[in-house]
Amino acid sequence: MPDGTFSKIEFTPWEQRTWDQNDTVLESEWYKRRMARLFVDSARHIARAMPAVKFVVPLVNRETRLIFESAVSQAGGLELLMLDGHSHDAIAAADVVLV
Repeated sequence: MPDGTFSKIEFTPWEQRTWDQNDTVLESEWYKRRMARLFVDSARHIARAMPAVKFVVPLVNRETRLIFESAVSQAGGLELLMLDGHSHDAIAAADVVLV
């Protein structure tokens, strides 16, 4: 689909399983881009209110990192530390977590 959502169909010898865009939204590019923008917007709002705040962002893979970097760039930049993985360590060390 043009917006990054998708539908899918799986076939087995005995059945056919079908998913529409609503069923696969959490796997879609649209959702990943939207969540990245929402996180960046929230972080910018927090940074304005609390200038000393530090942001650490654990990212699951290269694709997610590229989407997130694009959202940060489009928002005019934001000071944060991006991690490849290590989400459990980042959450354990944090005072506050945005999920």
